[in-house]
Amino acid sequence: MAELIRTLEREFKANAWVGGRERLARIVQILEQVPDGTVDSEPTHPLTTLIAIATESGGSGIRGIPGEVFESMDPKALRQLELEFRTEHQSHPGAGNVRISLELNKGVRLETNGDHDLVIGVFGPLETELQRGVPWWSWLRGSAGWVLYSLLAFAGFIGLTRDAVFGDTTTASAIGRVVIGAAVAWVVSIPVAVFVQRVLPGFEITAPGSQGKGARAIGVVGVTLLAAIGVVATFLAS
Repeated sequence: MAELIRTLEREFKANAWVGGRERLARIVQILEQVPDGTVDSEPTHPLTTLIAIATESGGSGIRGIPGEVFESMDPKALRQLELEFRTEHQSHPGAGNVRISLELNKGVRLETNGDHDLVIGVFGPLETELQRGVPWWSWLRGSAGWVLYSLLAFAGFIGLTRDAVFGDTTTASAIGRVVIGAAVAWVVSIPVAVFVQRVLPGFEITAPGSQGKGARAIGVVGVTLLAAIGVVATFLAS
């Protein structure tokens, strides 16, 4: 009878990730410490591969041993960094795969699948380490941020046009303001969300002791967001 294998899939993702080479090294260390499997106390001769793939602006890339890739890549030109880990055993069919993707436009994503015990053992430490690199403002790049921009635009429009759209306070006027305000909120929120995603990077490698681009730009984002909403709402109310 064929051996039954218990498998598991786990995933973690966030809208932004910021960290230095030392944090990447800790992630690699977690993967390198995945224990070798044993069957009846005998080594199972695991076949393990761990590679890093860095993609830079212009389509150029680097592929190889993680430590060497980290030293060779240019953080300022980096657009995507991937870590791919795979282990399989000759003595039993258990295997595991780990993929960590850090992208300038999408943030961080961790995918693990394969042997149940392997996934349980490696997912928790990796998730914890990756969460340490997720900045507090990462939610501004996601759907929660889009909702915020829409609500601010809607509130600004309603406040500025309370007596200007229909010139009265009838039910029809109120309904009209709500409908128009919702349309304005949708239109305004799209370019604002695009702007925020450009200013706040989804992925950044920082030098030791330095702030990331997102941390420096967060004040600019707030001021620009409020100014854009105010200008649009004022224009529509005039």
